[in-house]
Amino acid sequence: MNTILRTRWAWLPSGLTPWVGIEVDSSGNILAHHAIPPNETVDHTLLLPGFINAHLHLELSDQQNRIPANQAGEPMVEWVKRSAAIRQEPSATVMQSAAQSMHEAGVIACIDTTNGINTAPYLTNAGLSGTILHERLGWGPISNEQLHQTQLTNSAFRHRLTAHAPISCRPERLQQMLAHSDIPCTIHCDESAEDAAFLQHGQGPWAEFLDELNRPWRAAHRSAPSGVQLLNQLGLLQPNLGLVHLVFAQNEDLDVVAEKQCTAVVCPRSNIHISGKTSNIEGMIARDIPFAIGTDSLASSPDLDPLAEASLLCANYPLVAHHHWIDALTIHGARLLNRPELGTLAVGAQPGVIGVKIPSIQNPIALLLDGTPWERYWAA
Repeated sequence: MNTILRTRWAWLPSGLTPWVGIEVDSSGNILAHHAIPPNETVDHTLLLPGFINAHLHLELSDQQNRIPANQAGEPMVEWVKRSAAIRQEPSATVMQSAAQSMHEAGVIACIDTTNGINTAPYLTNAGLSGTILHERLGWGPISNEQLHQTQLTNSAFRHRLTAHAPISCRPERLQQMLAHSDIPCTIHCDESAEDAAFLQHGQGPWAEFLDELNRPWRAAHRSAPSGVQLLNQLGLLQPNLGLVHLVFAQNEDLDVVAEKQCTAVVCPRSNIHISGKTSNIEGMIARDIPFAIGTDSLASSPDLDPLAEASLLCANYPLVAHHHWIDALTIHGARLLNRPELGTLAVGAQPGVIGVKIPSIQNPIALLLDGTPWERYWAA
């Protein structure tokens, strides 16, 4: 049975549109949208496509509010050590609750990165779909067995291997893990101020940390100005690779990201928690680099709500047009997932439709992004 969603405002492919009727079928497919008379009674104030959380670590959900933020000048490795010190077998109950809360916040799909467990059942049970990235790191050669150990199937999630970061993997491992696939993937890149010293000179806190762990990194180390530049040297930058964080990417790095048509994935609350700063959003926009939004894990972010991330960015970049934040929450994440049916209220799409209980004013998107925890619900 088809339903008409009558709304005061809707975020259509053309942008914010007033007085709209959206016809959907019982599966959530968008069949049509049409204008309705102004001032007519409506059932919804604001409708948007479901959000995409383009980067999280569900398995760390039991670390919520347990790891203090880094102090000014404190290297990221100290935060990593604090997290590792309390790491334990992930709680199924906690992960399920976190996944459910994420869906209730309006997330329809996600890219989850895991180091050991299959998180797909928890996310699927919460009504989500997407990609599970099974992350590998290390400085030794990777075996054929390791290359083929991710053979999981799930109707809602696709699975593939990925590498953790340029600072934690030998170059050959990066090449193996990030090899082109029909399943896009992401990698952490240029997240901390200390990355450059390690990549350029094999020095600094990351080098000391790897030595403490007795990792055989020195023979495999390959010098590069940044993570972006190393991945480019290795021929790995391409449109279906998402570069997560890029907090310390320089202008010349962003030039390369733009040239190679990669997607950036920004996680501002996590980045502020760990390094005290966010990615260079204005530099990305100036270069037409598409950026999606992730929450990172509950170890470094208070919740898994991408809208809260967008609201923080909106406050930090008040001159940036609001459509950039909505695109980052929706269409850019959908493209990174290679899921064209998501992220848009276009006819033929099946994005999940979020309703927001918000005052009916002339600029509801400004209100949506003002940090108020407006009530959200699934309209279709």
